[in-house]
Amino acid sequence: MDKTTEGHRNGALLARPGHTTLPSRHQGGFHPVTASGGQKGMVFVPELDNPATRLPLAVVLHGASGIDGGLVEMTVAHARSSRMIVIAPKSKDTSWDILRGGYGPDVTAIDEMLGWTMSRHPVDPERIAISGFSDGGSYALSLGLMNGELFSHVLAFSPGFTMHKRREGQPQIFICHGLRDDILPIEPCGRSLGQRMRAAGYNVDYCEFDDGHVVPREMVNRSMSAFLAHGAGKEA
Repeated sequence: MDKTTEGHRNGALLARPGHTTLPSRHQGGFHPVTASGGQKGMVFVPELDNPATRLPLAVVLHGASGIDGGLVEMTVAHARSSRMIVIAPKSKDTSWDILRGGYGPDVTAIDEMLGWTMSRHPVDPERIAISGFSDGGSYALSLGLMNGELFSHVLAFSPGFTMHKRREGQPQIFICHGLRDDILPIEPCGRSLGQRMRAAGYNVDYCEFDDGHVVPREMVNRSMSAFLAHGAGKEA
C-alpha cells in the first residue's frame, strides 16, 4: 500500500542518517528493494573491512522510460573503488511523479529506500548526493533544492527544468549539458538552469560538452570526484 504523506506531496524527504539499527546485516553487493507503492529499486553497498565506516551515499535517478544513459553503471563503478552506497530507484510510471500530476508516490518510494538503507548502513551526513539524467536530472534538481538539509550535492546531467516548491540549505550543484542536445536543447535547459542557480546564490559547477543527449564518462568522473572529496577523511 502506498504510504504517501502530506510531506511527500510537498516534496519533503524525512529519512536522515544516524539511526542505524541493523549494523550486523551489512552485506556488500546489490540488494533489491521494493517500496510500499510497488516501485522497485536497487541498493549497491561496497565490500568493507569495517562495517561501522560511515559511507557517502548517492541516489541516482533515471530519465523517461527508465533510460539512464549509463549513469547508474558509472556511479556504481565509483562506488566500488571509493566505497560509496548507491540507491537507484525506479519511478512508478514511465517518468517521475511531478510530471504525472504532482509530488507524492515517487517521493515516498525514495524516502523509504533512503530509510531502508540508513537503518542498515552508517551514512556520512556530509556526503549525500542526488543525481539524475534527463527527466531524472530535472527531478534531482527539484528534490535537491527542496531537501538541501539532506543532500550536500545535486548532480544533474542534461536536465530540462526544476519544479521546486521551496528551497532549503545550500547544496553544491553540478550541471552538465551537451551542445548538440536535440531532446532537451542546451540554451533553455542546462545553460539557463546553471545561470539561474548561480543567481540564486548556489555554488554551481556548470559544464558543457560537445555531444548530444548523453552522459559522458568524464562528466560523471568530474562530478563524483568533487562529491567524494567533500568532507573526506572525517568518517568514523
